[in-house]
Amino acid sequence: MILELSVLIPLTTGVSEVLKRWRKIDNDDMPFVSLIVGIVLALIAFFTLPEGLLLGEALFIGMAAGLSGAGFYDVGKKALSRK
Repeated sequence: MILELSVLIPLTTGVSEVLKRWRKIDNDDMPFVSLIVGIVLALIAFFTLPEGLLLGEALFIGMAAGLSGAGFYDVGKKALSRK
């Protein structure tokens, strides 16, 4: 499960950032968008990888990746704005 999270968190952050710039999503909506993106990416991995994760585990990993990605985005934004 740690391996999946370590791959999905930066992927979720990147896809969410692309969606934000492409669809002009407000910053207040980004945690929700990141959560949905994380769940969708985890479900894609669930159906394509033959590892044998349970559906509930994939959903949990997706939610964790989405929420972590949103937090990672906020921390990075604050760190860059201090310059």
